[in-house]
Amino acid sequence: MGVTYAGVSKIFESSKDDGLVVIPKYINSPIDILAVSLIELILPIGLKLAAIDGHIDKLERDAILNHFVKVWGYNRLFVERMISAYELSLEDVSVAALVNDIMKYTQENDDCDYQKIKQTYINFMKAIANADGILDENEGRMIADLEQAFTRAEQIADEATVINKTTAAVNNAAKGFQDAVSRVGAMFNKLTEKESR
Repeated sequence: MGVTYAGVSKIFESSKDDGLVVIPKYINSPIDILAVSLIELILPIGLKLAAIDGHIDKLERDAILNHFVKVWGYNRLFVERMISAYELSLEDVSVAALVNDIMKYTQENDDCDYQKIKQTYINFMKAIANADGILDENEGRMIADLEQAFTRAEQIADEATVINKTTAAVNNAAKGFQDAVSRVGAMFNKLTEKESR
């Protein structure tokens, strides 16, 4: 996960004096860790979109909160605390970094369907932008930037796959060539030994 999205870790490291436990009691299995990782990837950019006009409208904030509580099943207090924590550092949130983190995360976790996560994410962003009934020009631009970032990340991933396959093919060819040279060298050595006898 990128440095930008390490915010949850900061929440979990807060002292009990802040009203937070070091690790929430409901984070105790791999699926819980997966859920926390996903909210780290999705929540910050949703908040940044909601705040693009200078403030987060109550309807947009409620849309974000309800999405994670009602659709994803997160604990309301947990989501409220995450929202409060991320609101303090929205300037650090990067669309490109988020998209790269989502790509990496879905590649590392076979249980995650990248295409479905991407489409759900874009739909979620559109719902936030429309929650107050006004699709601001900056909101529309940010959603377009997000879609372009996904497209570019996919192109880079495709290019990396081609490069990896090409590298593997070249390595296999080189290995084959090296094996052939070794066999020819061995045959040459045998012929030289026979001739010298």
